[in-house]
Amino acid sequence: MAVEENDSLSYLQALKKGDPPDPAAQRKLVTSHDTFGYFSKRYGFKVVGTALTSFSTETADPSAAEFAKAKDQTRDQLLQQKRNELFALFASNVREQMEKQGKIRINQPLLKQLTTPRSQEGS
Repeated sequence: MAVEENDSLSYLQALKKGDPPDPAAQRKLVTSHDTFGYFSKRYGFKVVGTALTSFSTETADPSAAEFAKAKDQTRDQLLQQKRNELFALFASNVREQMEKQGKIRINQPLLKQLTTPRSQEGS
């Protein structure tokens, strides 16, 4: 319950600041089966986990232990993703502050080259 209350408070604080989070960017889905991929595409959800891994109707539904394991793995994956996002934001803020204070100088062309995915180079 504490997580939901904390999320609610964060959301309300963001609304008061006039900067509500983008719900579309936060849509994540744990489905009972891989076949619900069409749903995620249609409504803009990112599938982050499935309870069933087989298309076969001959396999049984997951046991409580299997479902709990899948839930824990999905939660751990989402937490790691959030940690990575927060660290990237922290590092970016530190870099910006150090640059403003004249402690470092960023080579912008090199930074752009290093951070551009190979698939976008030359386009």
